[in-house]
Amino acid sequence: MEQNKHLPQNFTIMQDGEVVNAAYEPSRLELARESVLNGISRAIDHVKLETRMVAFDALHGTNYRTIRHELVEKQKRERFEASIGLVAVGKKKK
Repeated sequence: MEQNKHLPQNFTIMQDGEVVNAAYEPSRLELARESVLNGISRAIDHVKLETRMVAFDALHGTNYRTIRHELVEKQKRERFEASIGLVAVGKKKK
């Protein structure tokens, strides 16, 4: 049975004590602010991940960080090649 994912919403949006209509669109300033905050958040998360990987490598004497970066690069390259049609997608190798 398929569920309808587009059910009507039964809530009222309020901003500064006034009801905002459903066609509310954020201003350019709000969009820019949100974009900057998202970028900062992604940068902080990236620094946290890199720090954890460096600490792991230092504690365990591994090169996990290098291996992970190579794997991510390989996956990006494969997705790009598939997107431009350089490789067959979904076919099994024999």
